[in-house]
Amino acid sequence: MKAQGKSKKQAESKLKKKQETKKLKTTDEDAKAPELLQKHKEYTVKFSFPVTSDLRSPILEMDRVTFGWMPERPLFEEIQLTIGMESRVAITGLNGVVKSTFLRLLIGENTQKGKETRYSRLKIGKFSQHSEEHLSADESPTEYLLQRFGALLDGKPQNERKALGTISLSPHAHCIKNKDLSGSQKDRVVLTELFLTAPNLLILDEPTNNLDTESINALKDALNAYKGGVVMIIHNNHLIEYYTLYVIENQTIKK
Repeated sequence: MKAQGKSKKQAESKLKKKQETKKLKTTDEDAKAPELLQKHKEYTVKFSFPVTSDLRSPILEMDRVTFGWMPERPLFEEIQLTIGMESRVAITGLNGVVKSTFLRLLIGENTQKGKETRYSRLKIGKFSQHSEEHLSADESPTEYLLQRFGALLDGKPQNERKALGTISLSPHAHCIKNKDLSGSQKDRVVLTELFLTAPNLLILDEPTNNLDTESINALKDALNAYKGGVVMIIHNNHLIEYYTLYVIENQTIKK
């Protein structure tokens, strides 16, 4: 009987000790929760453009340029526009298609009539609402950037991940195939690619559509610090506070 009593007492003592250990573990995990939340709260987004080569202005100039899909129905007539390294141009107007067509005209994707002058070493970085379509679907962001900028990033995956981290693409998304990323994540990969090209002129078509408020503010700071020209279609007045506003109407573009 004594042996049985002792055995029962030992079992109860063991169970009590196990329960206390579990309670301490739970308490310890609860104590760590605020710390994790605090780290998340302190997280900040920061975009940055690399230093680009300084070109003599104007880097792009249009003199009485006319463009249209059909000669008898031009979209633009007699355009006069000069862009330099310090230009900050915001394009507005009612027709979104026409505005995007104008940006493609600046990039050189559309053939026009008239005089156009481009600096011979001009490097243009472009972002459109469909930029993500050129991403390799079956590659991850890290693989994609390694293929495009391997030499620039010393061929090291950690450098690609660092570049992606600067535009706040979550680490878990660095190795997911591009086709499985969200619209916001794809835009961040495209922006990273844009930063790495170190362009002299940025041509941006609604770059904030998929960005949150913190990222929009970070992009604004990066553009303000950028030492090159910027031409942008955007409806976010906060982002273009110090830009020269051009309006597309009546087949031309004017301040």
